[in-house]
Amino acid sequence: MPTTYAQRFYIKSSPEEKLCWKQHAKALGHNGIAPLMRQLMRESVATGKRGDETRTELQNIQLELSKIGNNINQIAIHANTQRQMEEISEELREITRTRKQISKLVHGMRCNL
Repeated sequence: MPTTYAQRFYIKSSPEEKLCWKQHAKALGHNGIAPLMRQLMRESVATGKRGDETRTELQNIQLELSKIGNNINQIAIHANTQRQMEEISEELREITRTRKQISKLVHGMRCNL
């Protein structure tokens, strides 16, 4: 049986925030902002996390990705000096692709926090 939503509350936002939320809701398959907000509130209650905690976690992920990138560069420099680049180049490319995908995902999520 579908839930009936009889109570209302209002959130003030800038036009830019509202547009961003609408686009995000649509991208996630919601009919509008209200279903997205209900989902986010349910997740917040279930996990006990606030938006700023999630933002901090994302910043920590970004920092770790940066460290991984530095390590990749150091490995590449070492491999080039040892003339072993051919042996590990494909693995380095895969690591770099994965790091860029995660970085892009984290960057995309920032609009929504």
